Amino acid sequence: MEISDVVEYMLEPVITRKEIFDTAIDRGLGEGMQIEKWILIEMLSRLKGLKAQGKLSQVEGEHKYKTKKTSRYEHCDLWWKDENGESWLEVKTIVFGLSAQKGKYSDISRDIKKGDRINKDDTFHHLTFLFPVDHDFNDKDLCEVYEGFILEKKWRYKIWPDKYLLIVLYKSGRGILNEFTKN
Repeated sequence: MEISDVVEYMLEPVITRKEIFDTAIDRGLGEGMQIEKWILIEMLSRLKGLKAQGKLSQVEGEHKYKTKKTSRYEHCDLWWKDENGESWLEVKTIVFGLSAQKGKYSDISRDIKKGDRINKDDTFHHLTFLFPVDHDFNDKDLCEVYEGFILEKKWRYKIWPDKYLLIVLYKSGRGILNEFTKN
């Protein structure tokens, strides 16, 4: 399966729960990024469903791996294996809340460095949720964070009357980074 198809399938239960996103904005996120934990649980459940259907051979949330240069272990948010090999997915959430922003672009940068520590034959992806954003949201800071990555897919969901949930999926790779274009 193509990575964007897998991610799109995992997103189905997430994007239908507008009330969760409303709560994240209105009351704040409390301790840590609770919205991100919820998203990961929903996505992992769907990922396990793909395994049960025989489309993936192995899946894990919080997949542990030994770094190439040291003997210490790190983890990746979601991991799966299929006929194309192993796919690693890190997820970050940035909420532009009423009183403060939760999540930072620097958090994405930290995640991206994990991609340097996996086997070169594996595929590293990064998925970012940003909300609420305007329809014409075009953040150059996000493009800078993903410099050297390839924009694989972008989803924009109208969840509020004039605001959107924006989800972007990038793949590690060489070459010119695709433009972060408007839909």
